[in-house]
Amino acid sequence: MAFTGAPEPCVDRDSEPAPGAGQTLAENWRQLANVLAGSQDVELVVTEDEASTIGAEYLEDRDVPVEDFRLYFCPGGYAEATGKVGILGLNSNVLLRGTLDVAGRESRVDIDEVRAGRIPDSIARPLVGLFVDEENIVELPLAEQITAIEYRNGTALVTASAN
Repeated sequence: MAFTGAPEPCVDRDSEPAPGAGQTLAENWRQLANVLAGSQDVELVVTEDEASTIGAEYLEDRDVPVEDFRLYFCPGGYAEATGKVGILGLNSNVLLRGTLDVAGRESRVDIDEVRAGRIPDSIARPLVGLFVDEENIVELPLAEQITAIEYRNGTALVTASAN
């Protein structure tokens, strides 16, 4: 019973991987990389649909068994990801809240809160943490250096520079 239920994201809207959204973001990112070749910082607005699509593809490429992945950019200045994962042999709806740490050479996801079904963070965090660490999904291998990110209600403003 503890694994049942679905933690609610910060907003009441659908964020859904959409056909073409990933291609749009990929094209925008390629254009960003071309501009960065001129060694200037560039800003890019990323939508939840684009981020959900790219995130789902990223997890799929790494063979991470997450279904129905969604990413939300919250008005409080953070992001939330939802999806269904297998924990201890049971499927559970999971919500991760966090931010992107851009201070180091490689951007990495800092997870601030974990909710799985009705399980409290203190129990869900170690379970999900093992899964996250095992799959090494917190480090984002990008050719470009993200230097800043601002979470807005439904979008994120990403600032990047050439590595």
